[in-house]
Amino acid sequence: MADHYQKTYSWIRRHIILVIFLVLSIPFILVITIVYFTGYQYIKSSITQQAGFKLADAAIEVRSELDAGITGLCKTMSFLSESETMSGLQEEETLARIFARLEKESGDVFQDLAVVATDGQVLAGVFPYGRVYVDFSREEWFIGSCEDRVVVSDVHFDSRNNPYFIISVLHDHCQEQAMLRATVNGLWLSAFVENVRLGRTGEAFLVNSKGIAQTRSRMGKDFGEKLNMVFLEPQPDGTIRMAYHEQGVEMLAAITSLKSNSNWFLVVRQEKEEAIEDILMVRMVFIFGVILGVIFIMVIGYLTSSMLMKKIRQADEKKCEIDEQLIQSQKLAAIGQLSSGVAHEINNPLAVIGEEAGWLQDLMKDADFKDFKHAEEFRDSLGAIVDQVRRCKEVTHKLLSFARKMDSNFSEVNLKEVVDEVVEMREQDAFLDNITIEKVYDKKLPIIFSEPYLLRQLLLNLVNNAVDAISKGGKITIHARMGPQEKVLISVTDNGFGIPRENLNKIFDPFFTTKPPGKGTGLGLSTCHGIITKLGGEILVDSEVNKGSTFTVVLPAKPNPGNKTGEQAAGVE
Repeated sequence: MADHYQKTYSWIRRHIILVIFLVLSIPFILVITIVYFTGYQYIKSSITQQAGFKLADAAIEVRSELDAGITGLCKTMSFLSESETMSGLQEEETLARIFARLEKESGDVFQDLAVVATDGQVLAGVFPYGRVYVDFSREEWFIGSCEDRVVVSDVHFDSRNNPYFIISVLHDHCQEQAMLRATVNGLWLSAFVENVRLGRTGEAFLVNSKGIAQTRSRMGKDFGEKLNMVFLEPQPDGTIRMAYHEQGVEMLAAITSLKSNSNWFLVVRQEKEEAIEDILMVRMVFIFGVILGVIFIMVIGYLTSSMLMKKIRQADEKKCEIDEQLIQSQKLAAIGQLSSGVAHEINNPLAVIGEEAGWLQDLMKDADFKDFKHAEEFRDSLGAIVDQVRRCKEVTHKLLSFARKMDSNFSEVNLKEVVDEVVEMREQDAFLDNITIEKVYDKKLPIIFSEPYLLRQLLLNLVNNAVDAISKGGKITIHARMGPQEKVLISVTDNGFGIPRENLNKIFDPFFTTKPPGKGTGLGLSTCHGIITKLGGEILVDSEVNKGSTFTVVLPAKPNPGNKTGEQAAGVE
C-alpha cells in the first residue's frame, strides 16, 4: 500500500512540475522571443550601425590625409609645368635641376621625371633607376592625360617588383603641348594606410574600381591583391558602409573614393565580431537573463510542487485520521445500539427473575414454611436477589438513557440528581485510577427547566475529558451553584495537564483532539458545544498548562421560549 501511495505521489509530483513548467515556460519563451527579436536585435543593429559610423569617420580622416598628400604632389607637378617653357623642360640640365629640387623637397617620393610628347614619345627625362620608355602612347595614364589636365595612374610594378604610380600634368604653354610625367614611389602612398589602427583587426588600404589593392595594409593585404567586393550606393556622407565575408570571416567596411583620384577607393575595415564587441556584453546579459529565468522556473516549479505535495500529503493524512475517527465514531454508535439492544434483552429476564423472586417471597410468608429450618436463609437470599435485580434495572436504565435517544422533552430537572447519576457512572473507573471526584452543591440550588438526556450527556462528556486529562492521583471537582441574572453554573475542574493557549480557540472544533491516536475522536467537546447551544446556554473554558482546566456550563434557570423542545432539542449528534 505504501508503494502504491508513493507511486501515486510521484506521478502527481511529475505532472504538477510539468504543468508549472509549461505555465511558466510558455510566457517566458514568448517574452524572450519578443525581447530577442525587438530589443536584442535592435541593440545589435544600433551597435553595428555605430561601428559603421566609426569606420566611416576613420575612412574620411585617412582620405583627407591621402587627398592632401596626392594633391600636394599634383600641385607641385603643375607648378613645375607652368613655370618652365617647353624648350626649357626638354633640356637635360634644366630637367635634372628640377628633379634634384623635387628630391630635396620630398625625399625619395619621386623616382624619375620625363617630358612626353603628345604622340607618346619621350622628349627628355631623368631616369635614376634606368626606367626608359620609348613609347607611352598605349599607357592608360597617357590616354587619360590627353583628356584631363592632371592624371594619377594605378599602381604598377617595375622590373624589381617595386610598386609605383604615375602623375602626369599636361603642358600647353605657348600652344606647345607636352606632358610632364613623374614616377612616384608606391611605398610612399602605402605609408598613409599601413599605420592605421582600429583595434586588433582594423586596417585600411586603397583599391581601384576593379577591386585591386593599390597599397599594403597592416593586416597583410599586399599590392595587387584582388578583393571580392561589390561597391554599393554611397551614403550621404560619401561613404559606402557594408558587411561582407572574406575567407569565412564576416567583415565590416567603410569605403570612400578619393577626391584626388576618383578611380581610387579607400577601404577601412574590421572584423565584425571585434567591431561590435559591445554586443558581447548585451549578449551576456541576455544569456544570463535566460539562464536566470530558467533557474527561476525550475526553483519555482520545485518549491511549488514540494509545497503542493506537502499539502496533499497533509490532506491525505488528515483524511486518513478523519476516516479513522469516523470509523471509531461508527463503532461507538454501533456499540451504543448494541448496548441498547442488550439492555432491552436483559430487562426481560430481569423482570421475570424479579417477579419470580417476589412470588417466592410471598410464598415464604405462608404458614406452611414457618417450620422450614432454612426459611430465614431463603428469605435473605430472595431479598438479595430482589436487590440485585433492582440494581441491574437501574444499570440498564442508565445504559439506555446514554446509549440511544429517548423520547423526552424539556422538563423540570434536579441538578443534584443529574450530577450524582453522572458521577456514579464514572466513579468506579476514577477510583481504580486513584482519582477523587468531589461534588459541591449550592444550598439554594433551584430546580431548572431543561432536557435531562442532553444535560446528562453534556456533563458525562466533561467528566470523561477531566478523567482523561488527569494522571493517577488527581482530583476532579464538580461545583453546581447559582449565578447572576438567574443563571445556573456547573463547573468541572481538574488538576490535569491543561490546554495550551494556542489550542483554546480550537477545542470545540469537530475532530480536534490532543489525545494520542486511538484515544479520542475529537467529538466530545464539539458535541458539548452543540448540546449547550440547544439548551440555550453557553460553555466557558479556563485552562493553564500543567495546572489544570475548568469548564463552566451556564444554563438558564427558567425556561427560554426560544429553545427548541422535544425531538428537535434531543436530536444532537
